[in-house]
Amino acid sequence: FREHDVLDRGLQSVLESGDLVVGLHPCGLLGERIVESVAAHGGCALLMVPCCVHKQCGLVRAARSRAGRRARVVLAPSALKKASMALDASLTVAPRRARHELRALLRARGVHLGAEGGGGGSEMDGVQSRVARRGIAALAAVVLKKRGLPPPTEQELEAAVSASRAEFEALRRLSLLEVVLGALVELLVIIDRALCLADAGHTVRHFLAFKSTASDRNIAFFAEPPNPSE
Repeated sequence: FREHDVLDRGLQSVLESGDLVVGLHPCGLLGERIVESVAAHGGCALLMVPCCVHKQCGLVRAARSRAGRRARVVLAPSALKKASMALDASLTVAPRRARHELRALLRARGVHLGAEGGGGGSEMDGVQSRVARRGIAALAAVVLKKRGLPPPTEQELEAAVSASRAEFEALRRLSLLEVVLGALVELLVIIDRALCLADAGHTVRHFLAFKSTASDRNIAFFAEPPNPSE
């Protein structure tokens, strides 16, 4: 192994013609530095499965490709972060539903959740968020015990589910647009990186690396240098 700060120094100084650079879910700026280094070197191949793209440096993410610059594709890190969070949120519907139901149950018990009770996390009261994956019954039992309250009854659980259903489904449907746009924004960054390599003479192919059940970020690309046999 060799220690090397890619963010600070790039990769060019350690690359040799014929190398295959593999980037498995490099976040944000790290992915940019890898792509820039391979493009600048010109003699290496790159296989990359990108990760979230919002961890950038500076006020904007500037386009790396000629086409991106002509189209003036400039993305703020805040927009990229929102896109990443929206994409991740598509995997957390069940836990978010359980927390919404928990808030209804706590309100019925007379528990004051404060101004942020609609989504600030006060309903969890320090309980780890992964508990919500187990559903409302298990979540309510843990939270109420931590608050020193009696465990939930079947009637309370049913009432909480019923009371929260309409509001949660309305919010969930609204969030679907963010998920779709989030995926498109991340795809835009992936395409811009691929075009940056194509500008340097690489032949670039996109493909699905694995099923989305493993990760939603499964769009990989392989960039082959102009003269791979040399």
